Amino acid sequence: MFPRPARRMTAGEWFELREGLVMLGLCMSNPEKYCRQPAGPSPPDSDIPSGYTYLGQFITHEITFDNTQDLPPVEPDPTNLRSPSLDLDSLYGAGPGDGKSRRLYEDADPARLKLDWTLPLDSGDMYRSDLPRDKNAKFQALIGDSRNDENLAIAQTHVAFIKFHNTVVDKLRAEGHGASDLFDCAQIQVIRHFQWLVLYDYLPRLVDEDIIDCVVRHGCRWFRVGRPEDLYMPLEFSAAAFRIGHTMVRGEYRWNKFHAQGELGLGSASLGALFEQTTSNGVIGTFTEGLPGDWVIDWRRFYEFPKGGIDRSRMNMAKRLDTRFDIHLAKVERPAHGGLPPEKQLLTVRNLLRGFALGLPTGEEVAACMGEVPLSPAQVAAGPHAPVLSTPTFEAKTPLWYYILKEAELGGGSKLGRVGGRIVAETLVGLIKHSRYSILGTPGWVPAYTDRVSPETGAPIFEMVDLLTLLGEESINPYDGP
Repeated sequence: MFPRPARRMTAGEWFELREGLVMLGLCMSNPEKYCRQPAGPSPPDSDIPSGYTYLGQFITHEITFDNTQDLPPVEPDPTNLRSPSLDLDSLYGAGPGDGKSRRLYEDADPARLKLDWTLPLDSGDMYRSDLPRDKNAKFQALIGDSRNDENLAIAQTHVAFIKFHNTVVDKLRAEGHGASDLFDCAQIQVIRHFQWLVLYDYLPRLVDEDIIDCVVRHGCRWFRVGRPEDLYMPLEFSAAAFRIGHTMVRGEYRWNKFHAQGELGLGSASLGALFEQTTSNGVIGTFTEGLPGDWVIDWRRFYEFPKGGIDRSRMNMAKRLDTRFDIHLAKVERPAHGGLPPEKQLLTVRNLLRGFALGLPTGEEVAACMGEVPLSPAQVAAGPHAPVLSTPTFEAKTPLWYYILKEAELGGGSKLGRVGGRIVAETLVGLIKHSRYSILGTPGWVPAYTDRVSPETGAPIFEMVDLLTLLGEESINPYDGP
């Protein structure tokens, strides 16, 4: 997206920068230990409901495939990275007509995606709210992108989109669509509603409206694509700007009435517990044959429903966008680290080293390209990481990922700043624009599955709460009571 500056470094300078990035990542994870600086009190949560943390992860998996976990010393060939799209191939695979993807679809009704039942509660109650699982392959999830089974929050988000697709199929069938075009029509409708969610629900939660409006009205200034076959994934987005979700993750969640502090006495669900309820990182397929019946998500605790919701004090709000990392994902993710030593396995360290390996420009360089006034060295270094950031290695040369987090932090932590916001807006709007099903290329298209309209403009409102409402009360909260 932006020019790669030609940096000529001696072997000593290269080593010094790499080790400096390791130390910065360690300080982000534990400033008291590595910077000898107090972390300070935790700031209040953001104004963003936690559902958007995992909707963001779902979007990430939809448009990116990052194969740089082994941290190569040079930038990889972009052709080795997954082609970007906002066409829900993570949900559909290659469709029911493809031999490999056919297993994602119901045997008797191939227009519909499979779902599985949870394991029964002591009462015998079961809920059709688990990912479909291959009983002949250790109950691995039958989904288009296996990463959507790496934690329970992303898995339940995937379940919601399966249910949405099946609901659309049922509605179109009731309207008279025959078998010959039923799946294709449903797929197009679901993709376009998904793009609407990205553009009008998710993006405004993280990016200022003036940035989004500018990109939609006047087009992308830096994310430029000529022919459709030239569409690419900007590394500034995939390796920096859209890694913001890591800082939004909570250490524990009020998951449902069974796993919510002070309600039934079982305590909130720890982040580690959400990883345990999967095949990728947990016990399904090893000790259990599916999702236990008491682990279905209560979506009222993750999104603010205009009707039938719950008090915000019982909801989960995302952590602020900032440079603080109060959780240690390396302890629960169990990712493949390519033999990295323990100090380089922390998520913060890996993100910084990945940006270095990919040759990303610095935050100040991107700001200058955009015509924005860069953050000053004093602004960047403000906080417990100052001992590292105040060195000549980083002064006015801030790693892009850190710069974007600091920019958001200085702005209050609920939205991205000018640099991060513009990268995210241009990438997501650009990908929507270049989709073969683009809502931006279909004049007059509006969501069909909502009864809400904006009181100011009269335009339809379709957000995640509307998608979930369409699925029915049992899909929002399958359990009796609050």
